[in-house]
Amino acid sequence: MGSPAVSAAARHLVVFDFDQTIVDVDTYTTVAQMAPLRGHALPEQLATAPKREGWVEYIHAILQFNYANKITSEEIRMKLQSLPLVPGMPELLEYLRANRLRLYDTVILSDANMCFIQWILEKFRLSDCFLRVFSNPAEVDEKGHLLVGRYHEQTDCQLSPKNMCKGRVLQEWMAERERVTGIAYESVYYVGDGENDLCPGKRLTARDIFFVRRDFPLARKLVESPDVQCAVELWSDGIDVMKRLKELG
Repeated sequence: MGSPAVSAAARHLVVFDFDQTIVDVDTYTTVAQMAPLRGHALPEQLATAPKREGWVEYIHAILQFNYANKITSEEIRMKLQSLPLVPGMPELLEYLRANRLRLYDTVILSDANMCFIQWILEKFRLSDCFLRVFSNPAEVDEKGHLLVGRYHEQTDCQLSPKNMCKGRVLQEWMAERERVTGIAYESVYYVGDGENDLCPGKRLTARDIFFVRRDFPLARKLVESPDVQCAVELWSDGIDVMKRLKELG
């Protein structure tokens, strides 16, 4: 016999950004700092990180600089796995995992890359918390070098970088999931911190909640551009979000 059917009408989708939402630092900045911490100053063209566009190209150049200075992919993995999670995030994710059959589907939507995310999730044994991870493709080649690509190419959304419009990715996946499985989510709870989370936030509806990390760029951006249809709730740690989800049932 197959698994028992799950009521589509009762399900909620919880969407997480990754850097500074699940893990409490920026993973690309962390990797960019590895060579300087060993006495290898970044060249001028790498000393300043991009503001929005060009992150995939930037991390590619940083990785090549690291490899040239004898920093291996294994050392990068170990460094990333030493990073802390946002306080309260393990408890929130465990709550979602415990209730995934009854209430929630959980996904990650991140402009980092698949390897960085998978390495960190594996360290904390959180991989099975997530139905899907949407991020830039990445793999380690035969030389042991990490290669990072672009999720897609887009120029339609001016709120998003060209390599990833999170709002488009989320909407397309939800439509496909409904078509294939019949699951139409009762509500979407989006948990994020950065300016590139604004696009998906603006696509949420009145039945959804936009969980915005307090004192981070997304919160400041919403002050400038507050036109969202959904409720906006500020959070400081994972416990804040978990308490609210428990209230919503």
